[in-house]
Amino acid sequence: MNTVDALSLCGGPVANFLDTGGKATAATVAASFRLFLSDPRVLAVFVNIFGGLTRCDMIAEGVAVAYRELGVRVPVVGAQET
Repeated sequence: MNTVDALSLCGGPVANFLDTGGKATAATVAASFRLFLSDPRVLAVFVNIFGGLTRCDMIAEGVAVAYRELGVRVPVVGAQET
């Protein structure tokens, strides 16, 4: 939630907040991308993973799957907090 607040304070409209609950898999991450990229108003994706709760390799694999399967055409940026 701090990330949402920080983006909002800097003038970035936040359209979707997704909490993986610490149980993300590559398949669920790719499915999430499929869902929110179906909205043509999405201009970028910001990924922020709190290390220790979610396996970052699963997130990375899911993002890679989304790129391969969906042909992602918006910027995807992120940060890992530890």
